[in-house]
Amino acid sequence: MDKYKYVCCVGSVHALLLFFLINVDASVANTVFFLPKNGGIQEIISKKMLYVYWISRGGLWRRICNYYRMKYLFYKMNINSIDRYGFDEGGWTEYMVHTTKSFNLIEDGMNNYIMLKSTKDKYQNSIIHRILLHTPFMHIPYGLSKNISSIYFTGIDKIPQEIQDKARIVDMELLWRQCVDQRKQNILDLFGVNPDVLDLKDRSVLIITQPLSEDNIMAESDKIEVYKKVIKQYGERNVLIKPHPREKTNYEKKFPNALVLKSYFPIELLALSGQNLGIRKVITVYSTAIALFKNYEQCVLGDNAHPNLSFLKSK
Repeated sequence: MDKYKYVCCVGSVHALLLFFLINVDASVANTVFFLPKNGGIQEIISKKMLYVYWISRGGLWRRICNYYRMKYLFYKMNINSIDRYGFDEGGWTEYMVHTTKSFNLIEDGMNNYIMLKSTKDKYQNSIIHRILLHTPFMHIPYGLSKNISSIYFTGIDKIPQEIQDKARIVDMELLWRQCVDQRKQNILDLFGVNPDVLDLKDRSVLIITQPLSEDNIMAESDKIEVYKKVIKQYGERNVLIKPHPREKTNYEKKFPNALVLKSYFPIELLALSGQNLGIRKVITVYSTAIALFKNYEQCVLGDNAHPNLSFLKSK
């Protein structure tokens, strides 16, 4: 029996959850994980993986170093021929995409739906990029590489025409229901979700926050002000806050009477297995994770939440 069955290179817990739902025989013991440093997967999750390598993102020199480091690791572990799943964003995935004809791309939130055209134009309008595209150290991300055979979407938006032939629509709710109980428990254990976390009957409003300050969309103080206005309407004691895995904000300190969940697990697990949820309303600025909460009242604040969010008008 082969020691390794999959290679997974993802930078978010959403994509990691999708990987395990798509591949029912994948486990932390038969998968080689390549994870970006300072990404959305925290050590409390990665330490449960048997084979994990952290990759630094960066410019051209970092791309070259990553390429040859991965070439060595793939040769050492003899994993060049096994199935590869994950992201194709630049700076750390070049070897994984360039050295196969059947890379399986997993969606990265809204990026795969809305970033394709602008990214394609950026690469094609730059002389340096056009030159580097003829080397193994660069490719146009978000599914345009000829080496990507399949792209797994959850269907949260319209799929760009250029990559529709590669698209595979997955239903996370259906995939979760099809998992046997032990498989579900293994996934919950990996992400550190226990029954106590899922017993949230006394909170009626769920706020899904986002890394608005971490992504330099607005200042930390402005981000807190956005959520403060929302929480004031419903009362802190009625509010459940789920921070984004990449956020650094101390919501417990800012809103001491609200219940703040741990940031490191995917919010989708609340919708998929949160039978004990007492929430009636789900609020977010523009997180796509809200789509799974179909049985609750939804509120997407959008560009009305802050002037710096005007770019949402075009989405």
